[in-house]
Amino acid sequence: MRNLLLADPDKDLVEALAELTRNLLIEIHLRDCHVFTTCSSYEAIEIMERQPMDLLLADYNLAGINGLELIRTVYLREWKNTARILSAHACSVDYLIDVSVRYGVDTVMQTPLRREELKQNLKRFLIGDSWINRQRAGN
Repeated sequence: MRNLLLADPDKDLVEALAELTRNLLIEIHLRDCHVFTTCSSYEAIEIMERQPMDLLLADYNLAGINGLELIRTVYLREWKNTARILSAHACSVDYLIDVSVRYGVDTVMQTPLRREELKQNLKRFLIGDSWINRQRAGN
């Protein structure tokens, strides 16, 4: 079973994103997935401490610590099996791409998220070589 955590400050948006993600997972033939949601970076850390995640999609504008710092926390705790995706508004994307490597971000996606780009990233991080490499790295 694969576990995904979606973190966005807007409760309605994160629930809609979870529904879209579930549908995309079915499209790419991954039915053994559980999608968790949160609106708080601190709650995201608590969830990840209890349940290992295969993918974290965090919005930059999270309450508490921002999404970049959340991903950095995951990276520093060496949760190697977790793919880390940061989403941000267009005006921030170029800056975040430049600094994100130092923070352990695997990719940056521009909001509003595009369905096909999200689908491709789900495939990449939950099925493809990236998935296999993270499984070999272990936690």
